[in-house]
Amino acid sequence: MKLWNNKNSINKKTDPFTVGKDLYYDLFLAQYDCQASIAHAKMLQKIVSLQSNDNISVILCDHQARDLLACVDTAAIIHNGKVVAHGTPTSLIKNIDAKNVYFGESFKIS
Repeated sequence: MKLWNNKNSINKKTDPFTVGKDLYYDLFLAQYDCQASIAHAKMLQKIVSLQSNDNISVILCDHQARDLLACVDTAAIIHNGKVVAHGTPTSLIKNIDAKNVYFGESFKIS
């Protein structure tokens, strides 16, 4: 059973991982997903503290762009091993190359 059906095409290699017993496994894994989200938020808070209180720079690779961009001064989008865009969060979400390879047209920080 597919949990969602939208008009966006997905990579055929990922489709087998998005169909089947997803709902069944989510019943067991949801608590860990919540714990991971809480840990992620605490990590980002600590990074903000290090940056502002201790004047320490932190390099972080993360796929949670919305959360990450909300607490950094600068960031970079790396695609296929190359930096395609870098700058402030506001400039990145407006950057056409960053939109094309990562954000898409409708991404917003808040």
